[in-house]
Amino acid sequence: PGAGAEGPMAQDDSLATIRACASSGLCEGSWLVLRATFSTRLAQVLDAFEKEIGTFDGFASQKATLLKMLDEFEQPPFTLQRLAELLLEPRRQYGSTPKYMNGVLKLLSVSSYLEEPPMSAAAAPDDPMIE
Repeated sequence: PGAGAEGPMAQDDSLATIRACASSGLCEGSWLVLRATFSTRLAQVLDAFEKEIGTFDGFASQKATLLKMLDEFEQPPFTLQRLAELLLEPRRQYGSTPKYMNGVLKLLSVSSYLEEPPMSAAAAPDDPMIE
């Protein structure tokens, strides 16, 4: 179970979504879907760090905390682009598990959200929630 459970095509789509967020800062689609994608990838990266680099006392607890923090965002955090970068290239700047986890913790310890991109004129008239 774990990283391969969702299949290679789904994993490729997930990585493409995260890559788009990392490169432009603009993430397409529902936040609920994006959040699940980011959460799955974060769990995979942390599992890889655990397996390949090693762990430390409190690893499981901190992993659970990070995943919970990500899940509690009702909207994308303004640090989403940087989080996407760390999910794509986790070892680019962090060679140890604790340092990587602390970096992610800082990105998830924010209270500001990304501003909503302006709606396209074509989508606005059909939305009954728009006043």
